Amino acid sequence: MLQRALALGSDDRHAAFNLGVALLNTGRTAQARAAFEQARTMAASPFTWEAWFDPQAH
Repeated sequence: MLQRALALGSDDRHAAFNLGVALLNTGRTAQARAAFEQARTMAASPFTWEAWFDPQAH
């Protein structure tokens, strides 16, 4: 859903960041990095939530 939202032109930082979290959690590291980089250039919408991410989780 997040990939589709971005493909349809969403400019919400949370969509890209949350996609990065989902990709990272499924082992798709290179794609996650690309999504995080995209998120870095975007603004967050006050109407959406940012996924919780713990880089130290085991």
